[in-house]
Order: sequence, then structure tokens, then C-alpha cells
Amino acid sequence: MRIRLAREDEIALIPEIEESAARIFAAQGLERPAHTEAAPAENWRAPFEQQLLWVAVDGDERPVGFLAGHLHEDIFYVAELDVHLEHQGQGIGRRLMGVAEEAARGLGKTAMALTTFDNVAWNKPFYESLGFRVPAPAPSWLAEILEIEREKGLTNRCGMILKL
Repeated sequence: MRIRLAREDEIALIPEIEESAARIFAAQGLERPAHTEAAPAENWRAPFEQQLLWVAVDGDERPVGFLAGHLHEDIFYVAELDVHLEHQGQGIGRRLMGVAEEAARGLGKTAMALTTFDNVAWNKPFYESLGFRVPAPAPSWLAEILEIEREKGLTNRCGMILKL
């Protein structure tokens, strides 16, 4: 498994990875709200153009996981991290996060941030194992992201920050 910046023709494959990754939630009895389907491929164009879209590729160079980031002032925000269901549990997400952290440090960012489910056995603990913590209180910009997610029907979410 290799991690690299995504190629333009791979943007169209991102929703398929996102959909596959989401199936693990259903296996845990968590329903995804009907209006939170995988983001359209075009949503990943901005991270691609900013060189903040990485893919994990298999031996055939086919993407099986991705991480998309956004820059917010001195913060590297992880907008999405997904690994195809067939490839989960192999450390791919951890490796993608490592590449993003290295990039954030290289860009001179002081922290990384993300939102995740706080009631799913593997989400919040995974990010805690990487050093992320739930800030109290959350910075206003992170609280705004959580509010937007709540308006979309995503509940039981928390914001997390990793100081670099």
C-alpha cells in the first residue's frame, strides 16, 4: 500500500470509497441520515487543487482510501478520511493521517483538527491514539462546523485538535 497525492482522474473515485467506508457504520447498527450521502466528486476538487487530497493505492495503483484537508488560518483541518471497507483494519487510515500531519508541519501549521463521532467505538479513540483531544471549549470555528453537521442530521459528534 502506497500513499501519494491524488491524480485528477481519481477524484471521480472518491465517492465510491466514501460509500464503502460508511457501510461499517451500518454494520454497527448506526443509521446514516438520508441526506448525508457521499459527497459528489466535485467537492474534492478544491483539496485536490491545493494538493491536500491524498490517496492510499493498492498494487494496481487503484485508490482504496483517501484523506482530504482544508487549511483554516494556522490549522490543518481534516475534512474527510475514508478507507474502503475491504481494506479497513490494515493501518491505512493511520498512515494517511501521518502523511497529513507531516504536510501540516511542513506548511507551518500549529495544529490539526477534525470532527468525528464520539459514540462509535473506534472513531474518537482512534484519533485519541494519534494525540487528538477534545478541546473545552471548542474554538468558535470548530463549534460552527459541528453546528452545520448537526443541521445535516449528524449527531453525537465532537471536534478534536492535535497541537503540532
